[in-house]
Amino acid sequence: MSELPIKEKILLSANNLFSQRGIREVTIDDVCKDISISKKTFYQFFSQKEDLVDAIIFFKLQQKVSALKNILDQNNTIEALISVIKKISKMSACHSDKIIMRDVKKYYPDTLKKHLEQRSEVIRKIAITYFQKGKEEGYFNQTIDIEAIILLFSLLHKSIVKYLDDGVQTKEKQISGKRLSDTFLFIVQSSILSEKGRLEFNKLNINNIDK
Repeated sequence: MSELPIKEKILLSANNLFSQRGIREVTIDDVCKDISISKKTFYQFFSQKEDLVDAIIFFKLQQKVSALKNILDQNNTIEALISVIKKISKMSACHSDKIIMRDVKKYYPDTLKKHLEQRSEVIRKIAITYFQKGKEEGYFNQTIDIEAIILLFSLLHKSIVKYLDDGVQTKEKQISGKRLSDTFLFIVQSSILSEKGRLEFNKLNINNIDK
């Protein structure tokens, strides 16, 4: 990591250590030792550990937003939809993220609240642009209420993530992420896509199975 800026080194090191051991178990000394810097150097960038935690959550948000923007910018709305749906089918958070977010929720609730509000607003703006583009391309129904659709999808997304991550059981058995994503697809096709959108979706989805 010698070619990286020192601040980014600190973020990557802390993120890795937090992921392995949890935030409370990792000290500033541990981070400094991991990348061979002094505490004096550390404090040039972060005045306390909470500032470091705040920066890591923001760093993760930037990575996710950048990845989402790349999907939307490089594809038409139907191609982007297929890419996002594939992610939904694997939506349960990775183990390392769970460890970090568990500790943030427990020990830094104000920091978490701030970033959840930031994420919601950023994603909302991206989604508005996406749905408007879908309408302009003729892939989405012209009559859909974009703001209402975004709110409903946001609530649905949060519920599905909580369901998969918490391991909530139905009376029979837990429903898999794939079943949930397939049902989500049905809702999208039935309520959002125009006839042109459904034709394009079916064509591209068949060509992209298991890719």
